Amino acid sequence: MVFNDEDFRKIIEDFLLTYKQFLVSARMHQKVGTDLYKKNISTWNTILRSLEAGVVVGLNRILERKDDLGRKFENEKVNKTAKKIDNPRHSHFGHFDISKMRLGGYLQENQIFGSDLIDLIDAIKKRLITYQSSYKLNVNVDQLFRSATQESMSDFESWMIYFKK
Repeated sequence: MVFNDEDFRKIIEDFLLTYKQFLVSARMHQKVGTDLYKKNISTWNTILRSLEAGVVVGLNRILERKDDLGRKFENEKVNKTAKKIDNPRHSHFGHFDISKMRLGGYLQENQIFGSDLIDLIDAIKKRLITYQSSYKLNVNVDQLFRSATQESMSDFESWMIYFKK
């Protein structure tokens, strides 16, 4: 697969959205069990499920690119996580099975943990950086990820003020 700047930016934008959803979900999970969570439990759980669904679908969109980003990884643990990502997408989202959309969540049900997702996201990010260099693309993947991390956490903390009222 040969990338041009415009197509590569679209792929990165899509992946960055998934990455931001993962970051916000992780931050919200840290607050589960707190008074803030208990005060807003229904809304909190709805948002968490939506974010989790977004992460699974977003990662799967990247992994479907079997000729480049989704090809087999060197790390077998990452490959196992990538394979598991396909399971919940088809069983939960592809057929939109409401009976399976319970609090336990898609990731938990398929034994996909935060550390597994971090490893997978890092592996995909490394591939993006490799393609950036190989194709001499005018995109700084590492900087985009640093900015996305800072923006997501800053925006999240600003948004949390409204829950605290």
